[in-house]
Amino acid sequence: MQAYRVTGIAPFGKQRQKFSIDIPAKNVEEATHLAYSILGSRHNAKRRKIEISSVNKINPKDSSEPRIQSQFREEITKYSGATFDDLDIDGDGTLSKEELDVAEEISEEEFKEMDADGDGSISKDEFEAAAEKEEE
Repeated sequence: MQAYRVTGIAPFGKQRQKFSIDIPAKNVEEATHLAYSILGSRHNAKRRKIEISSVNKINPKDSSEPRIQSQFREEITKYSGATFDDLDIDGDGTLSKEELDVAEEISEEEFKEMDADGDGSISKDEFEAAAEKEEE
């Protein structure tokens, strides 16, 4: 299960307005289908009147939608204040950008700043140095 943000334009009463809805789903197709269903049932909108402009995977921590918070509660709390060993999912002794993104999505620039030796991964020493720097 992943979290997706679906955006577009839909009829709400007599007006067409932009919408953004966060949905837990297995894939993009399911997220799209659920968005149509939710908007249709809440606002009596026909599928052909709903224009979906994007469906993107999001980090569940970035959503305030109750359905996302509920679905991913364990994952969200597990990685809050995570240690290096918690994040080293593949157990190789280093952290990839993807592993770091589980706890907090970071930019490429932030990742490169943490990666002091420039080898494309974060060692335990680099992780601890970044954590100390953040505390300052």
